[in-house]
Amino acid sequence: PTWAGSPTKREIVALPATPSVPVVATDWIATTDAALVMLTAAEAAGFESVWTVEHVIYPDDYASTYPYSPDGKMPAVPSTPIQDPLVWLAYVASATTSLRLATGILILPQRNPVVLAKELATLDHLSGGRVELGIGVGWLEEEFVALGVPWPRRGASDGCCHCVGHAEADRRPGGGPRISPRGSTAGALALFLQVGFV
Repeated sequence: PTWAGSPTKREIVALPATPSVPVVATDWIATTDAALVMLTAAEAAGFESVWTVEHVIYPDDYASTYPYSPDGKMPAVPSTPIQDPLVWLAYVASATTSLRLATGILILPQRNPVVLAKELATLDHLSGGRVELGIGVGWLEEEFVALGVPWPRRGASDGCCHCVGHAEADRRPGGGPRISPRGSTAGALALFLQVGFV
């Protein structure tokens, strides 16, 4: 379904058998009442998760190529409200009890890894362990420039992506965290994944 305008029961039920709610930034999702109506209805209908995306800014014009669209442009306009994913998911967590809270994705190089680990661990703890973390290195160079984050070094976070993928294997039942960091980002997120609450 498309999520433009207010959702209908038909749109919510039309998703796959293990349903997730893909939250695309639209005007209606930015209003708290509409978001909660949709998400509580989705939870009641048996949906498994809600997914959100991240962009701190979305420039009026950009030369970067959006890799998931044939025309190379993100399917949004600059005035599209894109909420902070972790704050928005915390709000969703306060109004739901079983929806998994997923990021698809957080742009890792734009965040302080230690602060991010703390935020994720806190959200996961307060939501009863419902956080699903999707991370990436970003595609919108103009956003990195505006934030003062070096574009050429954004791939340095790939070690963290690798670490996150293997952190489950590093957990030791009852033995506390075993961290084998590949840089401070990797260590911070490994700590979040291993002990759950920083």
